[in-house]
Amino acid sequence: MRRFGASYTSNPSYQAAVPSSSGYHGSYVSPFTSSSSYETSASSSSGYHGSYVSPFTSNASYQAAVQSSSNHSVSSNKSLTLKKPHSHSVRPHLSNYPNPDFIQLLPVSTQFPNPQTVPKSMKNMSISDQVVNFYPVKKKGPNYLQYCIGCLSDEEKPSSIRDCIWQYTSGSNWYCTEVNMALASDSPKLKSYGSYIKQLKYSIGMSQMRFAGTVFRGADMSPSEIQAYETQNIFFIPSFTSTSKSMPFKNKNTLFHIDITPEWSKFCMEIQPAHTKYAAEEEILFSCYNLYQYQRTEKSNGQRIIKLTLMNYNKYFNYRANTIVNYHV
Repeated sequence: MRRFGASYTSNPSYQAAVPSSSGYHGSYVSPFTSSSSYETSASSSSGYHGSYVSPFTSNASYQAAVQSSSNHSVSSNKSLTLKKPHSHSVRPHLSNYPNPDFIQLLPVSTQFPNPQTVPKSMKNMSISDQVVNFYPVKKKGPNYLQYCIGCLSDEEKPSSIRDCIWQYTSGSNWYCTEVNMALASDSPKLKSYGSYIKQLKYSIGMSQMRFAGTVFRGADMSPSEIQAYETQNIFFIPSFTSTSKSMPFKNKNTLFHIDITPEWSKFCMEIQPAHTKYAAEEEILFSCYNLYQYQRTEKSNGQRIIKLTLMNYNKYFNYRANTIVNYHV
């Protein structure tokens, strides 16, 4: 299953898709506003020590998509380090990227102050790492709107829908993860991926392999991400979302149940064995920027279960205003 949920900054797919931000000097103060429910002074929490390492590290997937900043230099260990600061202050975050509505980098110590709660997939994080949080959003990102929408001409349509889907499910170097990282962060790298994203959306929309019912998605989520899903009510998930009809995902701290009605099954497709190396996953692939409603959260065997419903996109989204509308709790 392709990525979903929190990550650490050394994740290679994250580095491939997300450009680093310029304009930071001095000892680290997070330039990203964290949720008030999770802001703490836990930098000295038990089990976490050490000085700041740049929030953008050398994880291969991340670097593949990163546009390095002139204020960063690559160190020989697995991270990017900041040059000697001009002062002890941190310059304000003046650029429009990273967009904090999509992505925030928060210290491990504030997200997982108890080391025993760190998900297994993040056990390799350094104590000085940042947790990369990807959020559901209320509006489509400006880079997505610039590079990834619009009708395809006959020449631009994929010559083979099967090959287009295969590139996502089974392409080399986890290409799908780079694409999803770029979508999830509304990265400027969407300029490079835009043509393929439009072709994959077209392939899903043209597919006759519909599915209606409940599907499952496992993820290791940070508290900040969980709060975003449980409080936004109705929202977009920017990336393509891989789910399964049957996989239990028992090794993840969060399990999504997503209900698909027959009416809205056109926004996803059932991946056929000929379209993937991983037929045992029984994958249902959702298109990017689908609209979802949060229903409720349950807990079972130590796992948080977040229940969502795929929504009527045309009814609840104003294209011209780029706003979710006509919805009341």
